[in-house]
Amino acid sequence: MAELEELGAKIVLFSPLTDSHLPPCDAVILPGGYPELFAAKLANNTQLRSDLRDCARRNIPIYGECGGFMYLMENLILDDGIVYPMCGLLPFSCRMNKSLQALGYRKGHLMAPVFESTSLSVRAHEFHYASIIETNKNVSGSPLWACTNQYGDELGANGWASGTVFGSWLHIYPLGARSFLKAFCALATKRHKTACP
Repeated sequence: MAELEELGAKIVLFSPLTDSHLPPCDAVILPGGYPELFAAKLANNTQLRSDLRDCARRNIPIYGECGGFMYLMENLILDDGIVYPMCGLLPFSCRMNKSLQALGYRKGHLMAPVFESTSLSVRAHEFHYASIIETNKNVSGSPLWACTNQYGDELGANGWASGTVFGSWLHIYPLGARSFLKAFCALATKRHKTACP
């Protein structure tokens, strides 16, 4: 959060578990976590999920990483087969698996036209048991990152962007993602100036 504040952002905290409404904001960041442990509570908080969908309709930037990425998807399916609806802002569902799906250091090169510049990259790590199982082909968008591992081996696409909503499995290192955070803050500022002349 310190890096965002250094870039001029004012941080307003909220919880998808305990807050019934999203606070007024120009952008939303949903960090990593373990949504599978709180799937019922996340699903039952229908008003907050509705608020996030309203934000997306108003072109407010929304970024989710790993657990936040899962929360932005259509559904979360636990390893016992129970399906919980999530925000429905990204055209995927995901399933929890008993085995680890990815682990390691990553470098992500931006693929999606989210910002004015597409030449940015981030340093990050990836760790998750969930996997994407379903794609809604009717929803527009594009992969967010082209990833390599710590050895420079290409790992393919990671994440998705649809309008001003985007996310991936990557947990970024703020000091290794300064250009990304700066571009995200610029996008929020641009949206604020457009909405609040």
